[in-house]
Amino acid sequence: MAERWIGHGQAFIIAFDISSKKSFRHVRLYYNQIKRIKKDRLTTNPDRKDLCSPISESFPIMLIGNKSDLRDHRTVSTQQGLRLAQAMGAEYFETSAKEGFNVAAPFQRAVQLYREREKKKEHELFCRIEGGKQGTPKYRRQYRPFQKNHLRKWCCASQ
Repeated sequence: MAERWIGHGQAFIIAFDISSKKSFRHVRLYYNQIKRIKKDRLTTNPDRKDLCSPISESFPIMLIGNKSDLRDHRTVSTQQGLRLAQAMGAEYFETSAKEGFNVAAPFQRAVQLYREREKKKEHELFCRIEGGKQGTPKYRRQYRPFQKNHLRKWCCASQ
């Protein structure tokens, strides 16, 4: 079941307990599982450009050190979390679900990165459509759903 969820996932949030070295060590296992499953999915679709880029560029990954309220029991430092996040190409957040501290931020950032990635893919698709020179009415009619957004925010309209 987890493989199916990971396979269809568009962004990933990996959380660990900052008061548990064991949960911190498991982060790498989860990351490698995501990487393996997504790479398998990408290789079945040879048209995907995502194959050449790191997994974190293809799919936003947030690393969360939870239970930041347990300062006295901390066994994983902020620097260790930041180093691991950097090695994974992820963004690092420390949160406290108990105190409600910084809980929404990683989710909001994951959504923001996902939307940016989708806009970039939309732009690339718009630029590859066949059957008309860019900027001509025929070209615009072929890809009407995203026309306004594309022409307003991206480079191709002036080419």
